[in-house]
Amino acid sequence: MRVIPCVSLLLAAVIAPSLHAVDPVNADDFEVYGFDFRSDGSIDMNGRLLVPENYDPAISYPIVLLFHGAGERGSDNRIQVERNIAYLVEAAKARDFFIYAPQLPSGGWSSSQTDNAWRALGNVMADYNIDRQRIYTSGISLGGGGIWQSVEIYSDVVAATSAVAAVAFSADVGSHSMGEPIWLFHAQNDGTVGVNTSRNRVNEVLAANGEPTVTFPLANNDGSPYHSDGTTYLEANDLRYSEYPNGGHSIWNKVYAQSFLYDWMLAQEGDNDWAIGDTFLIDLGNRSFTGLDSDGKQWNSTAYGYHDTMGASIVFPRLENAGRAQAVVELIEPFAGHFLVTYPSGALFDEEISNDGWVTQSNATETDGAGVLAFTGLYPGGVYEVEIYAYEANDDGGRGRMTRYKIGDEVRDLDVTLNLDSTAVFSTVSANSEGRFELKVFPTPDSGARYGHISAVRVTFVSGPSGPLDSPPVVDAGTDQELVLTHGSTVSGSLSGAVSDDGLPSGTLTSQWSVVDGPVGSTPLFADAQSPSTSFSFDEPGVYLLRLSGNDGATTTSDDVTIIVRLDGGSLGGETVFYQNFDSSSVLSDYVAASDPAVGEFDDISANTNGGSWEIDAGKLVHQRDGGTGAAGFQRILSTGGGMSFVRMEFELSVEDTSSYSDIAAFILGDWNTAFTDNASGSNAQRSFGLIVKARGEGQYYLRLTDGTTNYDTPNMPASATPLRVIWYSNMSGEAKTYRGVDGIEYGLPNNCSDLWVDDTLLIDDAPRQSNYSASTISAFRFLCSSGQAVRMTFDELRVVDQSIMTALPSAYQAWLSEWLDAGELGDAALVDAEADPDHDGRSNLVEYYLGTNPTDPGARGGEVFAMNAARDIQLSRDPGKDDLVVELWSSVNLADWELIAVSTEGGPFVSTNAYAITIEENGESPSEVTINDPRSTGPDAEAQLFYRLRLTRAE
Repeated sequence: MRVIPCVSLLLAAVIAPSLHAVDPVNADDFEVYGFDFRSDGSIDMNGRLLVPENYDPAISYPIVLLFHGAGERGSDNRIQVERNIAYLVEAAKARDFFIYAPQLPSGGWSSSQTDNAWRALGNVMADYNIDRQRIYTSGISLGGGGIWQSVEIYSDVVAATSAVAAVAFSADVGSHSMGEPIWLFHAQNDGTVGVNTSRNRVNEVLAANGEPTVTFPLANNDGSPYHSDGTTYLEANDLRYSEYPNGGHSIWNKVYAQSFLYDWMLAQEGDNDWAIGDTFLIDLGNRSFTGLDSDGKQWNSTAYGYHDTMGASIVFPRLENAGRAQAVVELIEPFAGHFLVTYPSGALFDEEISNDGWVTQSNATETDGAGVLAFTGLYPGGVYEVEIYAYEANDDGGRGRMTRYKIGDEVRDLDVTLNLDSTAVFSTVSANSEGRFELKVFPTPDSGARYGHISAVRVTFVSGPSGPLDSPPVVDAGTDQELVLTHGSTVSGSLSGAVSDDGLPSGTLTSQWSVVDGPVGSTPLFADAQSPSTSFSFDEPGVYLLRLSGNDGATTTSDDVTIIVRLDGGSLGGETVFYQNFDSSSVLSDYVAASDPAVGEFDDISANTNGGSWEIDAGKLVHQRDGGTGAAGFQRILSTGGGMSFVRMEFELSVEDTSSYSDIAAFILGDWNTAFTDNASGSNAQRSFGLIVKARGEGQYYLRLTDGTTNYDTPNMPASATPLRVIWYSNMSGEAKTYRGVDGIEYGLPNNCSDLWVDDTLLIDDAPRQSNYSASTISAFRFLCSSGQAVRMTFDELRVVDQSIMTALPSAYQAWLSEWLDAGELGDAALVDAEADPDHDGRSNLVEYYLGTNPTDPGARGGEVFAMNAARDIQLSRDPGKDDLVVELWSSVNLADWELIAVSTEGGPFVSTNAYAITIEENGESPSEVTINDPRSTGPDAEAQLFYRLRLTRAE
């Protein structure tokens, strides 16, 4: 505690900075961090956690526990961070500290709700490296309840407190404020929480700290280092008070915008280190023991049904006589239940702990069903004595109640039946280098006991560390990855993890990969799950969380890596959300799943009575109209949790037997989550884009996009069994998008517009969507046919792609490779390298790419790479779609010295690079035939010897 013998009163004399613009807070920048304290399936306290952007688990970070005001109560778990604290969030992001913001459902910050907030904070400390010497509380208005109770109950661990226009609360603040850095802010004209609330709190703290109280309003004087707008400022010992002349109740923006607040706050550090002999007592059970025990000591009781609540914790338990320990006692493996007893007079801890305890599940073993408590925040390497007590009133029908307790490699057994005075004692428990040990509880093996029991734990700090500390293994799972999976195939990848250790305690180090999360029914296959660096394969798309663990014989540490496996969107990129080629079965019902459909299944293909029949014929979906007026179709709901904004739909379509001028069918993209009946296609509010198939009399049809006023039509196409490939892009992302067309060239697509390709040709460009369609995303598609014509339609290779998934367009070379190699081959560097020759025909991948031939077929050599005609002109080709290729023409007169004479870069036209006056002609097609005339090769002055070579390289 700093001792300052006087009180200083100052008035502002410098210019305060005005409020600067700050971005509004988005709750999604915070992690959702609520907690179910009662383990009943419902969240007892919502919460949000702001994590520093570049969080490093090797570094400890400060944290602010924020208590919101009355207007932020509720159940949305958003408003408590999206209102009033934008400047606080800005400071946290700039200065790298955490913010934990619990949310009250209703009422005020009562003692139980404040306690809930602190217990939830215990879970944050279990998940993140929080500096326990730099835990701060702050809040506004109604949040004063949580602030002042935190000062009363947790003053030993709160490094600093700031309160803005805070309500009073009947907490004993004064006696717990000795040496506690506190800064209050209030406005004189606050009509909601009167300024006297903070003034009275100031005098309460002053009086408790032996300082003279002050009379308000404070007298003017010669200025303040903080404010220039008439704000008065008081500083006495660790208390500060700033009083604004105006601003009303809502002064928090002004306060949280001041950089000096954070300069002061982050400079405060707690000093609650361990001292030899410090002891805390834990009363485990579902009933609480309050007050001092018969020896005048303070027990820390658990609350609610904590026995089965994962992550339940006692945060900073009280020491026996005074103060709080830095420890957090966390339940990391739950107990099955709790038991009630009545301790007989004379039993150990009689009338000191509550008359219940916790019990493991029946026949629990060390590895299955044991209850486990983690003790953290201890002195790294410090030695502790751990004493455990339990009592039961019967011997379970002769089976006995022998319980085993295990810490590290040591075990103690205790017969808890009618146990009056025996405890299990571990006299020298060493905390690891992270200040942690774990206590495991289970029935003693081979004793006949079915249950393990625990009632109380006493932990005493015996001595500091001796000898080198065993540091836990250092584990790095590597970087997150994204892989592309071809439909119906597998995709392989590699994990580059690392596990290292200091060799303590035994010189042994093992590692293990495991799957933490992923799609149901899919398990990655590791080549060697016990090797940090190994290969793996996936056969299902989804988000996988893989964990690499390292164990040095005493401690296990882990690190996670996320692998996103996307379904291949084909050579045009993106992520496939629906794909079907109808080759797997000839049974129509095999392609329909009314609930939880797979990637290639429809929600519905309408029944045969609705205007025609459906069948699978030769690997195609066929719809034969019967001449009636009923409507038939198929549909698929792709997402119920938010739709897509940039979509590519492609399919092969044939239309036969057109006979009149009328609509045949329509494809609808839109936003709905309930399947339509066969004769419906959704309201305009559910529609995003539509593509109409129209007949043009006998033997012809065409496709139409419309904005409701202007029609955008393709040319007439022959009605026949020959399918056309249709590719339809639709953009409603709010901005122009870019995609790589079938020809390999990049195209722009404005917002709320469509492009339509048919057989590799862009036929409709930038067609606006229908003006009365108002859906804002795409989460479903629908095909609906109600034609009275007896037409026959076939569908094949139907694919819907989330085109927005692509963060970068694949190179034309990569797209070409994906046309010829499967997913496994694409992951083999020996096959995809530009110089690789998979079919061993003497032509590298890059030459095959230049010619557009199949690199896996030795018989598909194509033509010459380049040639010389009878006129001695050099002839070669140029494909503008191959914009990642550099083609260079070199010449030499001696095969030793070579000179570049012409080059095509990124698909552009060839240009001359020398003074030989060569001429270049192209026929303007795509690909273009190029003729290059070198005057040195013709005429009377032609070189006696002239050699040429073509050099192909990738322009990455």
